[in-house]
Amino acid sequence: MKQKKLVLLLFAGIVFVTVRSQEAPHFSWGVECASNSVNGTLNEKWAVRQDVSSYNGDYGYSNSGVLNTSMSMYSIGFKPEYSFYHDRLSVFSGLRLTRINSYMDKLSSGSGDFFYLRYKTTPTSSEYCRVMSVDENNDYLGIPLELRYTAFRINRFSFFVKVGTELSFKLASKTDIAFTSESMNPYKDEILNSVGVKVNTMYSTLYGSIGVKYSPNNRINLNLDLFLPSAFLTTNNSTLIIPQNFSGFQFSVQIPITTQKK
Repeated sequence: MKQKKLVLLLFAGIVFVTVRSQEAPHFSWGVECASNSVNGTLNEKWAVRQDVSSYNGDYGYSNSGVLNTSMSMYSIGFKPEYSFYHDRLSVFSGLRLTRINSYMDKLSSGSGDFFYLRYKTTPTSSEYCRVMSVDENNDYLGIPLELRYTAFRINRFSFFVKVGTELSFKLASKTDIAFTSESMNPYKDEILNSVGVKVNTMYSTLYGSIGVKYSPNNRINLNLDLFLPSAFLTTNNSTLIIPQNFSGFQFSVQIPITTQKK
């Protein structure tokens, strides 16, 4: 509920900026690319044998340290910008393609580079397969909405803070399981169905960042955002990992179409 209120405040802020501005907006178009690491835990619905616990290499939490899990997000997009109040405030939107990758494998040990995953249970027994890795990719296409405030400028550098959200819809989803024996490949769909978690058709986040814009001339602007720990507004965007928050960076290039006096 608190996150939804923040999204509404973001929309209200953007409407306020556009209504109150008495000047023609500065317009530019650009492209962006971003990479984020997700802090999360293994979804317990994956029936990994109980003597194998999870470990996240990026954040260092572990018990036995024999199972490695990770989740990352990569995106590219087209993002027009409207700037007001002599480029102090900027509104961004556009289109963004996001890939969410989740991965699980066995850390090297004396017992081999595989782990046991239950694929069948009967009243009297459970059957396990030996798995080297599970790799899941979920692709989403969506619309971001961002509000940026430029705090101060030093020569050609501008330093800013930004808040944003996005609403995306699933384009594709694929999960690959690498077994130690190819004879287990026919059981892949059975294993995935037994997990009982479906990938969400929608994807949304609420994020904040700090960054710097470099303007070598009036024909191009280079932007670097560093994401603060940010939140997911939707669930089940990965069947492998239950995310807690994410952080990373974004690089974008903006080409001014109209200019203002600063």
